[in-house]
Amino acid sequence: MSDYQDFLAHKARKADLRGLKQVPLLREHLFAFQAHCVAHALRAGCAGIFLDTGLGKTELQLEWCQHALEASNGKALILTPLAVAQQTRKRAEKWGYEARVIAGIGSEGVMSLKLRRKFMGTELKEGYFRQACRYLEAQDNQDDLFDRELLTA
Repeated sequence: MSDYQDFLAHKARKADLRGLKQVPLLREHLFAFQAHCVAHALRAGCAGIFLDTGLGKTELQLEWCQHALEASNGKALILTPLAVAQQTRKRAEKWGYEARVIAGIGSEGVMSLKLRRKFMGTELKEGYFRQACRYLEAQDNQDDLFDRELLTA
């Protein structure tokens, strides 16, 4: 290696791997490049995977979440735009992952009502606004399923 290449190698910053020491067997539906991305993210503990449209980011996040939840507290959360949430659920069903969509129109307002917090929100379309109002009214009229003391402790 040249002196300049050594200099560059010395300057390169690399995050410590703080994830899984041993990457488990990944599902066969992943392409090789997808499996490589998931394996890296599992070893790193957290990672950004920047792939172009149509290269399977949804499958990657589902596979990563499955192994992360198995190796930790049994919970994983994917935050996604509303338009992508149903795609994620459908892909999870297709490949045998357990997933459910828990967010959507008016969801922040519903949770605010549950926690007795103030809320101000907007919706993209008038139809979404009307649906959010129906959700909020239904929540306001519903008995609590949660113990408020536990939620605010």
